Amino acid sequence: MTSPSSSADLALTPTLGGDLLEQALLQARADGDMEGAAVLDTWLELRNLLRSKRPEQALTALEGWLTDLELPEGAPPPAAVPQYLPHTAAGVQAVLRDPQLPAHLRALGTLKRWQTPAEAEAALTGALAHPLTRAEALNLLGVLAAETGDAGRAAQAFAQALAADPGHYRALTNRAGLAAERGDDASAEADLRRALELNPDHHAAHQNLAVVLRRQGKRGEAVRALRRAQRLDYRQSGKRSSDQARRELAGLPRIPRAAWLALGLLLFFGWLWFSGGVQPA
Repeated sequence: MTSPSSSADLALTPTLGGDLLEQALLQARADGDMEGAAVLDTWLELRNLLRSKRPEQALTALEGWLTDLELPEGAPPPAAVPQYLPHTAAGVQAVLRDPQLPAHLRALGTLKRWQTPAEAEAALTGALAHPLTRAEALNLLGVLAAETGDAGRAAQAFAQALAADPGHYRALTNRAGLAAERGDDASAEADLRRALELNPDHHAAHQNLAVVLRRQGKRGEAVRALRRAQRLDYRQSGKRSSDQARRELAGLPRIPRAAWLALGLLLFFGWLWFSGGVQPA
């Protein structure tokens, strides 16, 4: 893996790029440039899907956009994709038309937890070089490195992921996990609070925040963070339940929702309180 100070990383730093794209989208809408706005909106949608660990949905959205894309007859294929973030609608369109991008998205979705970091890095070579998929690829490599006990390599990968996309809240949550494991709960809390600013519904950040707050003696805040995690877990579990499951349960006596919430909170709180561990995002 390249070092955080390599020239490639400096070229990929999007501190301004991300803001410029959002500003460009607002400007395109204000100017009535619907085509440019659609391109920029697609990029931001794909980025958000990757931040939330949904590369399959990102691939579906990309394929839909490519199907709807109306190019002039005889339009040449895009030139070589640059390793820096585009900041115009034309640049974004060229990057999204990269014929290798679908393969990069598939690679993100097929990475296996049992793979070694070296094997994963080889499988993600293309994704690491593409400005849309780079941050998520680095975050995945960081998780694998952390799970194999290589905290230094994991920290490097998370730092590079955040350089590629400062809004990648899962990379922040994972970096917080490394800080918590080495006993730096203050740094972990700062990263987790930043992750929740970016995505207030990020379940793992609330859960891990409860752990580091408890270890700092902030029990009242820890309880509130844990309750928020429990409510999100309940809500997200509800979203995952199918209509078929609801029909199968329709004939059973209903237990009040408040009772389920109380029981779930009690069990979840007890488990988390005694485990004291943080979870990867």
